[in-house]
Amino acid sequence: RLGESFDRMYSGKSSKLPDDIDSFVEVCANIVRHYNDYFAEGFAYGIEYFEILGDISAYSDGRERIFEFYRRVASALKLIDNSLKVGGPCFSEQSDLREFLRFCRKTHAPLDFLTLSIFGSDPRDAAEHVREILPVIHNLGFSNVEIIIGAWSFIDKEALGSLSLERIITGAGSEHAEARRALFESMTSVKGAAYALAFMLSLGSLREVSAACFYDAQPSLSPWCSICDRFGNPEKPFYAFRAYGELFRAGRELYSFCEEQPGFAHSGIYSLAAEGIDAKYVLLTSFDGCGTVDLRLDGIPNDAYTADIYMLDGVKNMTLADSVPLSGDKKRLILNISRFGAAMVKIY
Repeated sequence: RLGESFDRMYSGKSSKLPDDIDSFVEVCANIVRHYNDYFAEGFAYGIEYFEILGDISAYSDGRERIFEFYRRVASALKLIDNSLKVGGPCFSEQSDLREFLRFCRKTHAPLDFLTLSIFGSDPRDAAEHVREILPVIHNLGFSNVEIIIGAWSFIDKEALGSLSLERIITGAGSEHAEARRALFESMTSVKGAAYALAFMLSLGSLREVSAACFYDAQPSLSPWCSICDRFGNPEKPFYAFRAYGELFRAGRELYSFCEEQPGFAHSGIYSLAAEGIDAKYVLLTSFDGCGTVDLRLDGIPNDAYTADIYMLDGVKNMTLADSVPLSGDKKRLILNISRFGAAMVKIY
């Protein structure tokens, strides 16, 4: 990131662009040279992506000035190396994003990727947020632009209560302290784990999203790390990420979908299937979903005889709960998943 980093979980501050844009452009150009071209006894890391300025909501400057800053820096970096990918600022509001895209089109500002921040309480909203901006991106002629989720996390609206996120984080009273505790506990709970999995599974089908960075996985640096505690002991979301990683490493994604019953707008069940060398996997998560899942394994070859079922809930940490034999052409499993929980089925 070329610019000041703004941490949403440390609200209450604002940034201001420097008055001398030429000096800012020169500094950014030299940073790129330092990391990629040995400038000033630098390195040759070959960093490809450079986000300019960071979170737009942190700046007190007008949007036009921010956009012009972006254009000047992005154009300068392209003059250094046209293969560099430039993008940013980071957006959380769709109205700002639309305005920025129109500016880039009008001024022919280079744009290789967009960064978004998504802090929410419902994984459906996250995927829908991305789907809503895709037509805007394509209609304005940016069909080749990548989307990077620069920061995403679970913000439980039940933990927020009547307070805003900013008031909870910056407030000094006992009410705010209690709300901060409730917010963090929800992040580290099985509900937070279910949100993380549902978020990843719902965005997995959107090929325009090339990366999504979870907030936060720095136990020794941040009070908001929900992967593990300050001593490195795993919290519930750790097991969600590990299960997702197992399917990711399997290699080949398989077709899967959740069939909803008529009259129900949302089942609350998310799924992903993958095939590895020695086994096939199905990952299911329930976020405020139904308790019984009818898993139909159509198309599984006859040489798959066994299904190991691993569960994540308030007690289990994606541990082996059952191992069942498979038979017949249309193999079928009935799984009982908690309202907020997950199951991974390993088939071999």
